[in-house]
Amino acid sequence: RSAFAEAYLRHLQASGEAPSHLQVASAGVRAYPLERAEPAARRVAQSLGISLDHHRATPTSADLLAAFDRVYFMDRLNQEILAEDFPHLASKADFLSVWLDEGPLEIDDP
Repeated sequence: RSAFAEAYLRHLQASGEAPSHLQVASAGVRAYPLERAEPAARRVAQSLGISLDHHRATPTSADLLAAFDRVYFMDRLNQEILAEDFPHLASKADFLSVWLDEGPLEIDDP
């Protein structure tokens, strides 16, 4: 999910539909370093014109999270893990779905 969100924002930036000054990165709370995106996620992304072929998983870390002004998570489980592992993030973390006009709060795995 976060790999797609990162790639989609980069796609929007390249097309001029999102501000180019925004920095974005994908990381997983329990990611295995350098693992590829799931095949199902790659297929869904490809059907929407987004490639995840070059994506490699990055685990969350204090250094990575400190580099960003905002941190977004997809679901309550990730929210709980982030709150437990990085309690100082509470003021800059939120559901990614806050950017959607409608739909569920949590974004499910494909």
